[in-house]
Amino acid sequence: MFEVIARKPFSAEIRGLDLKRPDPAMAPELQALLAKHRVLVFRDVLLSPEEQVNFISLFGRVVAEVVGEQALNDPKKLFGKVSYVTSKPDEYISGTNAIVFHSDWAFYADGPARAISLHGLEIGAEDPTIFADMIAGTRLLPPALLEQLRTLETVQCNNYPLDAEVPFRMSRRVRGADYCNTAAIRPAIIRHPVTGEEIVNLSQE
Repeated sequence: MFEVIARKPFSAEIRGLDLKRPDPAMAPELQALLAKHRVLVFRDVLLSPEEQVNFISLFGRVVAEVVGEQALNDPKKLFGKVSYVTSKPDEYISGTNAIVFHSDWAFYADGPARAISLHGLEIGAEDPTIFADMIAGTRLLPPALLEQLRTLETVQCNNYPLDAEVPFRMSRRVRGADYCNTAAIRPAIIRHPVTGEEIVNLSQE
């Protein structure tokens, strides 16, 4: 058993759950809580990359940041890459400015991820991670604007080339071609994969 504490305007804090020893029987309940509250918070938990992947596997298939067919058949490759975000100048991504909200997963062929897992080792009051409820935002749109967005598509494209073989300007790309997850054309309005609610498929980036 675990405790669920709803927070305003959305999200829920989960207490009393052992993330290091996830119980597969809890998967449906946790998935339903995520769909209801949008964000689930687990405090004071220190996980290894393997333990984090094992826990978030309760929510669905885990996407591994690796390349090549060999990675699909080698479980050890699943933990081969970890992405770090920091504002400390001597670590990974340097700088002091806030990192603009973005939606990297929209570039993937099977669409945006159902959930994103963030393991915060050091979180300070001056460096918050800010979430937006795009379902609530969609409900606030004027009906005429929402109806117009339903007829449109968005173009998302990385502004750098992977190499000389990959054009990064959308005007040079062929619709439907594979450009290594660097570009995507998606509906401006998509639906939540669990609840079916409409979502504005846009970000500030």
